[in-house]
Amino acid sequence: MSVRIDLEKCIGCGTCYRECPNDIIGWNDITCKPFIAYPDECGHCGVCKLECKSEAIIHIIPLACYDDYFEFGPSTNKPTTFDWRKYVQHDAKS
Repeated sequence: MSVRIDLEKCIGCGTCYRECPNDIIGWNDITCKPFIAYPDECGHCGVCKLECKSEAIIHIIPLACYDDYFEFGPSTNKPTTFDWRKYVQHDAKS
């Protein structure tokens, strides 16, 4: 299994459920907590881990993907700072 959820840390916000691009994470309406519905279909994108506010997602990278993952797709490495201004064009006339 490549993704686990620490239900003790989970606050039940549903962000991981909503943001998972492959619908790997399901939602339990009774407990109001997420669960891993399709563990073998995880694409190891890391979106769930990045979006989790309570840091309840544990993402395990398979050894077969380890070198490629860190060389080509460092999506699970959170930036230390994010400055949105460098992505916005500033017009000096306005």
